[in-house]
Amino acid sequence: MLQQTPPPQPRKVPKQGRSQHMVSSILDACLRILTEYGEEALTLPLLEHVSGAGKGSIYQYFPNLDAIVAELYQRECHAAIEDSAFRLLFLDSRPEVTLESLLEKMINCSVALHDRLKSLHLSFHTRYSAYFDIGKIYGENYGLINFVDDHFVPLVLKTHPDVTADRAREAVTFLLQGMQSQFFNALEFYPEKIYEPDFQKYLINIGLWILDERLRSMEPQY
Repeated sequence: MLQQTPPPQPRKVPKQGRSQHMVSSILDACLRILTEYGEEALTLPLLEHVSGAGKGSIYQYFPNLDAIVAELYQRECHAAIEDSAFRLLFLDSRPEVTLESLLEKMINCSVALHDRLKSLHLSFHTRYSAYFDIGKIYGENYGLINFVDDHFVPLVLKTHPDVTADRAREAVTFLLQGMQSQFFNALEFYPEKIYEPDFQKYLINIGLWILDERLRSMEPQY
């Protein structure tokens, strides 16, 4: 399993409009520095200059630069979630969608996100990538059960009409956990693999196998 330690967290969450604007300005400045100059250029003096926030204000909310990058990563994840949710809704509306094509779309979204995060700050991504799981963050903020029920259960019931919604939901949960484990093990130990079509196909096959095995194990015994 994953051996990475969690990234540093903010000291506190801004609650008032003025402080929220300041924190947003700090994250915008961090993004600009990383995008235009690279991770080596990210220093506290430059961050102060670009954001307009003083050192004391920055340290009031963040213990160090890694905590700022972590919060920026979170913001990038939420932007990716909004984009992928829109894409999934569009995909759901198409009659030819299959469970396999949905899993392929999810993998593509995850790969695109980590490609984006890695391009912003490679060394930070190497140390903390496992803690920026688009599926996990989506589940924590929007409800994993709702996500499974809205996108997966109808497709399982289409191919397994004798299965109850509860059984389909449970089987899909195991499917997602299995694919998540394989994806992040590869991301930690063999990161280039996530870009390989053969590995992405392997992930889909693993997921479908887990689904079938789980549904079979839940069949009533006579």
